[in-house]
Amino acid sequence: MQKRQACGDNLAVALSALCMLHCLTPVLVLLLPSLTSLLAFHDETFHAGLLFIIIPVGLLALCSGYRHHLQRRWLSVGIAGLTVLALPVVLGHERIPEQTETIITITGSLLIVCAHIQNLRLARETDCAENHSRHEHSVPSYKRNIT
Repeated sequence: MQKRQACGDNLAVALSALCMLHCLTPVLVLLLPSLTSLLAFHDETFHAGLLFIIIPVGLLALCSGYRHHLQRRWLSVGIAGLTVLALPVVLGHERIPEQTETIITITGSLLIVCAHIQNLRLARETDCAENHSRHEHSVPSYKRNIT
């Protein structure tokens, strides 16, 4: 697996988790009053800024993984997640109730996380299969187990 793709997938998972944490901050603040300082990040600018990083990192990692394992399903799930995540910013925060925005953002983030985790898993499986195949071809035919 390419290190750049793995780093991209891991970074995308972390950024999506940060996005979910950002959306859940008001709930966490109610549960843990010491987190009130995090409320400063609960605005539209933070969401848009995070999206500005998430979209290119996510697309690069997903496309790199797709080129490696050639399975469209997880590329499609990731792009759907990025699209869902962008909806509140595109539609405008003022037009969407806050609870709906939270649900949309968490849904998009979960789709993205699932896509990147599967992307990593498929890339590792592809690498294992390629390494196994390379190893078989490097062993002289008289030493191979032929059944």
